[in-house]
Amino acid sequence: MIEETSADNMKRTWVANGKYRDWYDVAHGQGEVFLRHASQVKNIWVPYGA
Repeated sequence: MIEETSADNMKRTWVANGKYRDWYDVAHGQGEVFLRHASQVKNIWVPYGA
C-alpha cells in the first residue's frame, strides 16, 4: 500500500513487507545495508557566476 501510494510522486520507500524488524538487534538495526536504505544523499545545484 505504501509503495503504491508513493508511485504517484516518485518518492523512495523502504518497507518490511510484513516481516518483523528487531530494532535492538545488531543485525537488523544497523550495518551497511541498513545505512544504505535509511539515508539518501541529494545534491543541490546553486547557480553562481555571471
